[in-house]
Amino acid sequence: MAERASPDPRPDELCRVQPQLSEGWSIEVLAVVAAGEIAVSEVRVPHPTVGPYYALSFFEVQGGRLARGREYWVEEDYEAPGPERARWFEPM
Repeated sequence: MAERASPDPRPDELCRVQPQLSEGWSIEVLAVVAAGEIAVSEVRVPHPTVGPYYALSFFEVQGGRLARGREYWVEEDYEAPGPERARWFEPM
């Protein structure tokens, strides 16, 4: 999980981070849902060497600006549940 909070994020500051990241990052937007001051996104991150991952993100907007974000990342590979939970799961 990653969480960010900023009372006044500036676009120029956010954009400066991108060139410093490793090559190969891209995002496939699978879904976006918004209601009031909350937005949720589901994305797939198909990085060629460290991915692929899925991320579910929750964003809060205050005064028309992004105020807070929380992300949950998981690997794309199926991970078998432990024996105590296996009876409730099956691979899709």
